Amino acid sequence: MADRYSKPKIIIVLGMHRSGTSLVANLICNYGAYLGNNLMQVDHYNTEGYWEHSQYTN
Repeated sequence: MADRYSKPKIIIVLGMHRSGTSLVANLICNYGAYLGNNLMQVDHYNTEGYWEHSQYTN
């Protein structure tokens, strides 16, 4: 947990077209990074979830 004096860190995951960005984002989330609460929904193409912010896709 960050204290009030530490600056937040920014993590950027770049990739395109089946390059593994969902996997990398999921791993980063599992290590404690906050990804927000507006993530892409699970669908029949990815039943585990995309782990990507829905506003910045497409």
